Amino acid sequence: MKRKEKVLLGTKKKRRRDVAPPSSRALRSVINPVHVVYPNPILTHPKLVIIFFHGIVSKKDIAKAWKETWTSTTHINGEEPTFWIKEWLVEDMGENIQILSLSYDTNIYGVNGDVTDIGKNLVQSLVVNRSYENLWCAPIVLVGHSFGGLIIKSLVVEIQRYMNQKTSNDIESAMNARSKDFYDNLTEVIFYGAPHEGGTKTFSMYFVEICQEVGLLNKTHSITQQSFLQNVQVLDQKMEQLSVDFDQTKENLNIYAFVEGQPINQNEEILVSPASAQRLSRNNYYKIEDANHLTICKPPTRDHISYSKLVDCLKICLKNPRQLPSLPSWQVSLEEKAKDTHKLLQKVSIIGLVGMGGIGKTTLSKKIYHLFHEQYDKFSFLEDVKSKTIEDLKKQLLQDLCGRKKYCGEIINGDDLKCIEETMISKKVLVVIDDVDEKLINDLSKVLTFQGKNRKSNVIMTCRNWGILEDHLDPNGKFEMPYLNKKQATKLFILHAFQNTKQVEKGFEKIVEEIVEACAGLPLSLEVMGGLKTTRFIMGRK
Repeated sequence: MKRKEKVLLGTKKKRRRDVAPPSSRALRSVINPVHVVYPNPILTHPKLVIIFFHGIVSKKDIAKAWKETWTSTTHINGEEPTFWIKEWLVEDMGENIQILSLSYDTNIYGVNGDVTDIGKNLVQSLVVNRSYENLWCAPIVLVGHSFGGLIIKSLVVEIQRYMNQKTSNDIESAMNARSKDFYDNLTEVIFYGAPHEGGTKTFSMYFVEICQEVGLLNKTHSITQQSFLQNVQVLDQKMEQLSVDFDQTKENLNIYAFVEGQPINQNEEILVSPASAQRLSRNNYYKIEDANHLTICKPPTRDHISYSKLVDCLKICLKNPRQLPSLPSWQVSLEEKAKDTHKLLQKVSIIGLVGMGGIGKTTLSKKIYHLFHEQYDKFSFLEDVKSKTIEDLKKQLLQDLCGRKKYCGEIINGDDLKCIEETMISKKVLVVIDDVDEKLINDLSKVLTFQGKNRKSNVIMTCRNWGILEDHLDPNGKFEMPYLNKKQATKLFILHAFQNTKQVEKGFEKIVEEIVEACAGLPLSLEVMGGLKTTRFIMGRK
């Protein structure tokens, strides 16, 4: 960025009369920033919450931007545009979803300086507001068009800061808890034409014309116009830092981007370049070839890519927002075992992976979960259950299978258990329960009462002793974990000892053979021996 540009983008001590007031002041004119699109009154336990953020609009359009931004383009046959976030989404996503749309002032002059102010305002009016606290128990998706995407980034960054603040009383503690609930359940962000790296020069000129039309910019004041162009053409250091801060928030946050493919006016540039729109995408991005910056969020029909791909992204959240359990970097014959085990799940509803400690039961269950979880409607991985209470496990199942909050302070009652059972019966569900012991097996069997009622759902339990499981599982569901054969054991050992090398280095064949033989095909022993400093010293890997 040039020095002159930095000066123009800096905070001005004196505000010129021909420049509109900052948006933080204009926020006072937005009496109710939250519009409940569907349903009203709001749900107590929705399965998904979707919140829409509009982009830049002129001052006269603020009151209706929350709705008109999300309407379809006018049909050829002359039909009125459809408010698609209500009319289409409810039908395609199911009735048990909550849809909100937000209002705020996006005064163009204030964009570079006041996006953070809008984010702070929305934390107060939306996130920590008691009116909406029951919504933050379900997966949350934020959808933003144009500069609404920047407001989303500001909101997420501000929430993270807010929930880490020290509290001095019960009210502040409750507000802090609501912000944490929101942040923990934030699952997905979808950007439509968001200018993460600024817009093109055409983008700047387009909004100059809009401001001139509505009287927000003096057509004859060239200095003001030049200053304005600089403000919307490039992002200053503050906005660049916002992108960096947002990218460092939630590691497992799904982020999708929609990219415009056409200019607004013929023979001109598109307003937001693909590089700018795609910058923060962690998942897929979709180029909408027949849409410009204004129509990218206005699908003409339900089968249009700008709508159908949005629905695909939203449906991912309905399965499970939780992060997949971690797998070791080096794996030997794990995928083959996982496929063999999964074949057994086609014959029995619940299987038990049994074997001594360190033989790889947990690792195999994680691999099965990674490979096959997308074949199920709902899924949950209950890790290291011996260290948790049955109430903790029930709460996690309620969150993963029924969309309930993980730590809601409620007593798990019969209705909650019925919700788990009905989901296991009506949906195709995968549950993995790792390291079951005799203290929990009786309680777990009472929770998982779907056997014989639904062959599509499956449960995998890992346990050291089959005797603990045999009274609760079909005898055909026993899977005895095999030891590694000599070839597999040698491969796993050298991966750890020689750091991802496939062959034993010359001169070490004999000692490798002796160590592998002593480990007797036990994966944990091979991993530990391969990672010991002594072993690495002997192998010449200091």
